[in-house]
Amino acid sequence: MTAALRLTTDADATPDPAVWVQLVEAAPLLQLGERQLRRKAEDLERQGLARQGRGKGGNTVWFISRSYHPSLLPGVVGAGHQTPKAFLELPKDKQQRAFLCLACLESFREQKQTRRDAVKGWLPGFLEHWKVHHGLAVSRSALYRWHQEYGGKADLLKLVDHRGGDRKSQGDPAAWQFFRDLYLDANRPSKKRCHDLVAAKAEAEGWSWPSYGTVARLVDRRIPPEVQLLHRDRAKWKAQQQPTIEQDPEAWPAAVLWESDHAQMDLHCRFGNETIRPWFTAWMDWRTRKVVGFVLCPSPNGSTIQAALKNALDDPTNLGGPDTVRIDNGKDYQGVRFHGQSRKWRTEQVLTKGYLDEPKFTGIYGLLDLDVIFTIPRGPNGKSRVERWFKTLHDQFSREFPTYTGRNSVERPETHAAAVKSRRLPSFEAVYAQLREYVAAYNQRTDHAIDDLVDDDGTRLSPSMAMHRWGRQRVLPDPDVIDLVCGADWPGVVTANRQGVTIRPYGVPVSYGAFDTRLTPFKAPRVKDRRELLVSFHPDEPHQIRVWTADTQEFVGVFQENEKGGGLATDRDKAGELIRQKRQYQKSLETVRQERPRDLMSPAERLRFNEKKRRQQLPPSPPEPTSAPRPQRLVQTPLDGHAQKVAAATHRLAAGAEGQGTPPRTTPDIRELVAAAEARDAQPTPLSNATPEESSGGAGVAGRIHVDLSDLTGGEQ
Repeated sequence: MTAALRLTTDADATPDPAVWVQLVEAAPLLQLGERQLRRKAEDLERQGLARQGRGKGGNTVWFISRSYHPSLLPGVVGAGHQTPKAFLELPKDKQQRAFLCLACLESFREQKQTRRDAVKGWLPGFLEHWKVHHGLAVSRSALYRWHQEYGGKADLLKLVDHRGGDRKSQGDPAAWQFFRDLYLDANRPSKKRCHDLVAAKAEAEGWSWPSYGTVARLVDRRIPPEVQLLHRDRAKWKAQQQPTIEQDPEAWPAAVLWESDHAQMDLHCRFGNETIRPWFTAWMDWRTRKVVGFVLCPSPNGSTIQAALKNALDDPTNLGGPDTVRIDNGKDYQGVRFHGQSRKWRTEQVLTKGYLDEPKFTGIYGLLDLDVIFTIPRGPNGKSRVERWFKTLHDQFSREFPTYTGRNSVERPETHAAAVKSRRLPSFEAVYAQLREYVAAYNQRTDHAIDDLVDDDGTRLSPSMAMHRWGRQRVLPDPDVIDLVCGADWPGVVTANRQGVTIRPYGVPVSYGAFDTRLTPFKAPRVKDRRELLVSFHPDEPHQIRVWTADTQEFVGVFQENEKGGGLATDRDKAGELIRQKRQYQKSLETVRQERPRDLMSPAERLRFNEKKRRQQLPPSPPEPTSAPRPQRLVQTPLDGHAQKVAAATHRLAAGAEGQGTPPRTTPDIRELVAAAEARDAQPTPLSNATPEESSGGAGVAGRIHVDLSDLTGGEQ
């Protein structure tokens, strides 16, 4: 309960006018209407700043405490009697106590003027009354000192109690707040500079401010050292003081989560005729800390990340790869080849629509059925284990070279410049070879201090041993998908046009499959109606591409680069071949039309056709029960079985159709087909003993027309 509430509890009594002001008198001083102030009176009553009492006319009215606002304080209002700004910056409890002291002083002055008896006779009772009824314990000397020093609102600071850490010798709170605002700046001004600026401000504002020695002694008590470090050096605070969330070592099982990042080696080497600091791109298993795959390169990019991932997936000791990958927010890790859509596209989707549409092409991670976790931007602790291993790599590997650079210019050896100028630098290939040996030895080490790599029987395991004991096998139905996905470049999503499929593998537009009818279903007249296609090509085979549908990842085929015509007369044979291909493409489109094979069937062929169709519509028989297989995780990817299709398509092209999209085919005469069918039908065939499968070879005109029409179209049935 505040002091204002302890003044009186009797609603019928008239409050002390030195402490309370009637509402009708307080409203104009506060520049408020009486109704507006009366509505606020109930809230002020709960705060001890308003109460009801008997007014001058004898009615019960509202009274407002003088401590509610400086405008209610007694005294002359003028330029010389304004409330000091430093007083308004004091804590609320100190302001209210100062107002109570002012009310006591005004009551003392009123009693001194009205009473006829000696002051020493009634003063002890006066002081006891304020102590009992108002909770203000004040001495006789303090009351007389206030009486001499206080002349108006400008002297309110003289009534403030500066005890409890706010003594004048240690500076006013407003001065310390000003010092705090100056000192907690990212530009890191010195204590002496901040002290001098506060001293100049204190002289103008009338604050008390101690010497520099006192400030230097009290600054850590006034401002906690951790707060100082946070505002003045945030990076150092994050590295030394920021609390971290401890990670459960069993949060991710072995071979389930992989992390990846880049690191620049702390050494110089010779790459061709240049001196470089190579980069290291690594994939690490989170649970076992095994370096599952890596690449050393002159500069990191999406290709190095893809190559390191392929090296990791090709190693059988890595048990087929993880279920989840954790990567950072760099542009190379956010590329189209990994996620199917660019980072810019995803950001625009969120900003414009408020949500992200599910992309059709899911990228390399989606094709391999890998979940992706992005770390917090500019937060190295998200990949703490691989980041910590980079420090081990620099300390144990890079320091062994004479061209070691150190982590910064302060740690750089004095002999570094001479070693670089001598041109006796290790070659890039030599560093790469030694790095392979070091990583292999690290994965086999058991003399480490990692408590997480201790088995249940107390055996200290190496990362490779932990992967072998604790990991589970991840099985891909089509292992060649790894080479198909990770061993090729992915220019992105395209659409087919009149020239086939056009990409820019090396910055120059190159078209493929102009005369190949397999791209015909994707060549709609309007661009918005064309289905999107996904293209990949191997750097060693730039003259052919592989094409999939972007929405279903269905393999379309392998397409060769379009040949170019024109030139001198010696190119007439080549030009003629191109013209023949063009005519053949047009003719193949013209021959594709709806036929009615059932009108050409004999009654026996029609019965076989209907029986075969009925059998195809029957539900499949349930498989026979087998013994339970060994527990494995079978991973289903959109590209299951596509590697065999790619190999078959490549084999057909290599058998004599190099340099063109579709090998030329000989168009058979339909009359010859009908004559051959009639000749075969003339031979007697026992209908009762022939099954649809056995009679498929003698299906007559219908079966052969179906095959021949597929030959005409150039499509694969």
